[in-house]
Amino acid sequence: MKSGKTLQETTLAPQYFGEGSLNIGDKIIMLTWQENIGFIFDAKSFKQLGTFPYQNSREGWGLTFDGTHILRSDGTNRILADECNNL
Repeated sequence: MKSGKTLQETTLAPQYFGEGSLNIGDKIIMLTWQENIGFIFDAKSFKQLGTFPYQNSREGWGLTFDGTHILRSDGTNRILADECNNL
């Protein structure tokens, strides 16, 4: 953190704009801004493990985890709760 040096990275295809992400166990979950698709990555290798659609929101902004649900902001005054059993 002190050096600001990038230790590891991954890239998305150019049609995606990556937004909020969070680490749950051995996975990193990441939203895209307006494409309504999320990505699942291995937290150690950053290898993409899968994708998932999310509905009922205009955009993907931020994520957090309450121990049971992934809580997602969509740029409005709403917070959406998504089950994380399938991730």
